[in-house]
Amino acid sequence: MCNSFGPFVKSIRKQIFISLLVLGVIIYFFIIQQRSTQITFEEALDEILSDQPIKKLMIADDKNEIIEIMNSKLVNDLMKDSAHMLLKQVENISIEPLYNITLYTEEYNIYALQVNETTVRIGRDFYVVRGNNIFFESIKQLTSKEPAIE
Repeated sequence: MCNSFGPFVKSIRKQIFISLLVLGVIIYFFIIQQRSTQITFEEALDEILSDQPIKKLMIADDKNEIIEIMNSKLVNDLMKDSAHMLLKQVENISIEPLYNITLYTEEYNIYALQVNETTVRIGRDFYVVRGNNIFFESIKQLTSKEPAIE
């Protein structure tokens, strides 16, 4: 009687093993796909800037008040503080920008960013911020100061 269950048990073990293997492969590809759409703020900027140093920033808020930042230390600190902020790239979404930011490089190239509490648009790419939007908070803090920062 014990021998009649042997092939049946082996068959079930084989099915369980194959099912777990398939499930593992599906989970692996899901994780890879999720990670491939995540990027840091620094990496997203590097894609458009190609290591060009930023010379100045112009920030326009939702009331069209504009401040210009030419202080290279302030610009570098802003970018450095936001560098490790995690972003998830998404397809075109509607973004209600609270700040329109124009980056000017030393090579006279101009790049546009838009930012609000939860999203960032860098060039043509849209991102949802994972965690705290450090860049938005820094811009908000900068614009709450005096209109001209040099």
